Amino acid sequence: MNKKVSNVIFSIFMLLLIVGIIIGVVWLVKNWETLSTQTDLYSYEDLVEYGDEKYQEGLEASDNYKILYEETLKSLNQAEDRVNDLTEDLQDAINSGNVDKETIAGLQQDLAEAQADLIAKQEQIEELNNTITFYEKLLEAYENSDKLIVTFMLVDNGKEIPYDVQAVEPSAYLSAVMTPEKDDFEGWSLTKGGELINDLTTIQVTENMTIYGMCTNTVTFMVNGEEYATQEVSYGKYATDDEVSLTGYTLEGWSLIENGETITFNTTPIIKDTTFYAQCSKKNISFEPYSWNGLTEFFGDYVWTDGQNVYYSFGPEQYVLNKETSTWEEKNWSEYIPNLSGIDMWTDGQNLYGVDGYIFDNKLCYNHYVLNKSTSTWEQTVFYGLDNASSFSGINIWTDGQNVYYSYGPSEQYVLNKETSTWEAKIWNGFTDFAGSDVWTDGQNIYCSESKDNQYVLNKETSTWEEKNWIFEKDRFYIYGVWTDGQDIFSFSNTINGTECYVLEKQTSTWKFLLTLNLENMDYAFSPEYIWSDGTNYFYSQQSDQFILKI
Repeated sequence: MNKKVSNVIFSIFMLLLIVGIIIGVVWLVKNWETLSTQTDLYSYEDLVEYGDEKYQEGLEASDNYKILYEETLKSLNQAEDRVNDLTEDLQDAINSGNVDKETIAGLQQDLAEAQADLIAKQEQIEELNNTITFYEKLLEAYENSDKLIVTFMLVDNGKEIPYDVQAVEPSAYLSAVMTPEKDDFEGWSLTKGGELINDLTTIQVTENMTIYGMCTNTVTFMVNGEEYATQEVSYGKYATDDEVSLTGYTLEGWSLIENGETITFNTTPIIKDTTFYAQCSKKNISFEPYSWNGLTEFFGDYVWTDGQNVYYSFGPEQYVLNKETSTWEEKNWSEYIPNLSGIDMWTDGQNLYGVDGYIFDNKLCYNHYVLNKSTSTWEQTVFYGLDNASSFSGINIWTDGQNVYYSYGPSEQYVLNKETSTWEAKIWNGFTDFAGSDVWTDGQNIYCSESKDNQYVLNKETSTWEEKNWIFEKDRFYIYGVWTDGQDIFSFSNTINGTECYVLEKQTSTWKFLLTLNLENMDYAFSPEYIWSDGTNYFYSQQSDQFILKI
């Protein structure tokens, strides 16, 4: 064979060798997740039972992981370079002032993807490093086969990841193990999802064993293709949507796939990161004509409840609602109060009170009454401290959950001393000129929305009204007529295009546009103060405008 032929054969051989190495590396990369979850293939028991053959396979696995580590490290360096380059490109584009928004948005998207890729490679490097160390310790333990072997495995997102090995004398106790630097690490357990071990050094080793490092799993709640909330759940435990409030949506259930069958949380144990998809529809609010019996034209702001029944009170017009027949029936109270008005009803959290104003000696005076629910009797009671009140009305009484206040302009700010039934002067900080009718709550905080430019949140500890900056999806919107359906909080804005309805996203303080209401069949201008509820349905009542709200 001549020299030229020999060189050709040698070149072909080297080419095939290089191709084979490349294919091997590519295979390792593609099968990394499978390899990393099959560490039991080369467990200590296998090495002991099958002897040198499995020991040799363990050596090869360790070498393969080292090769994969080097390749991943190169890929990590490339990912870091890409992130740095994209960061510089994005900054140059922003600083130049000549680059269009679409190009900048594209660079931002590329940078976000590059950063996510970098984080993934950093996590992979960490796992590979732990696995290599694990195999080195495991193979070393094979050479000390007179000892018992304890392997430590991290259970993270459904995978068992090698973490540590201890070779222990029979009947000896475990040594302490360094806690994994993972925010979701909960502790060590003898079984997956079992009771956590407070102190590993109390465990006496009498046989080869595995101890599991338990990590929480992330449960993600998706709504209409967007991440809505997350929750950390221990292995084998159950997720709950108790703290998930779907702003502006009617929830029908959750599924494991988009548009899938709804599941029950307490029968779906979480053993890895899991995504639940909301089966829901966006809330729709409409006003449909509604007919009452007995009382057909009335105002919703004069409707009130004692917690059991629903009443309408407007001077001589006193009614109680028969919900079954939608009939307002005349109500004869045991004690007649002249000008008893639903708008003046208020409560201190225990009792229900009414106010009757009258003129005496050219001065506005008030009679106060408390309702005896068991006898339907309004009994006269006394409150002190309102001699200087120009116009006392229950509509301006509000509570912060602890105290009861009366607010009507800068000179009439009171707090109720329940023990003495006295309205005592109250001094606020930050904002003093407001009425209680403009105070509302989202169930957590207390707000005052007096006008477009006067939006405040109450600091209870300091009695200070601090400025509140809301986020509005439309610049012209401002808070007007807040009300709730028991789940969401709504507000309205009257515009030339109609009455727009908004819903409050509490987490972000954002008023999100929901829809434009069709109110063409109303005789009067829409005002949300006339919305009221019988405990089941919501109604809108403004004289001849009588509607039921469909949500």
